[in-house]
Amino acid sequence: MTTLTVVQKGGVVAIAADSLSTQGSWKRPVGFTRRASKILSVNGSYIASAGWAAHMAVSQSLVRSRPEEFDLSSVDSIFETFRNLHKTLVDDY
Repeated sequence: MTTLTVVQKGGVVAIAADSLSTQGSWKRPVGFTRRASKILSVNGSYIASAGWAAHMAVSQSLVRSRPEEFDLSSVDSIFETFRNLHKTLVDDY
C-alpha cells in the first residue's frame, strides 16, 4: 500500500509519500532501494507513482526519456498526456 498526501496551507503546498517498496510479501528496506522516492518532478510539476516497483521504474524512464510529452497544466491535459503515453507503454514496456 502506498501513502501519498498533498496539503496546501497559507499559499504553500507540500507533497509527501512513504518510501516502502514491496515485491509480493517481501518488504524492501529503504536502504536497499536505489530511488526510494515515489515522487517525480517533470516540467515544473510533480507526479507520484503507486503500485509495483516496476511501475516506478517505468515512470522514471518515461519522465527521463520523454519529458516533452508531459503536459500537466490542467485536468484535460493530464488525461491527454497519459492517454497519449498509453501506446508507448504498450509498445515499449
